Amino acid sequence: MPIVASSFVLAPAPESDGRSYVTEMHIDQYDVPYPIEYLADVGADYNTIMANRATQISADLVQAELNAVLGNGT
Repeated sequence: MPIVASSFVLAPAPESDGRSYVTEMHIDQYDVPYPIEYLADVGADYNTIMANRATQISADLVQAELNAVLGNGT
């Protein structure tokens, strides 16, 4: 079950220490949303963070689906 779309939005203003809140939205092939919010360090590469997270979410979904098929559900 892959992630088919991902996007992110930055909070309108950074925190007093320069970090910014980021809200990511990942959507799977069934249009199920996976929202993530985090506080990013100054100079963070939001695109790379988002892409890495989408890869991890996809892997987690595949593993959960495999576990369900094999009866290894938790």
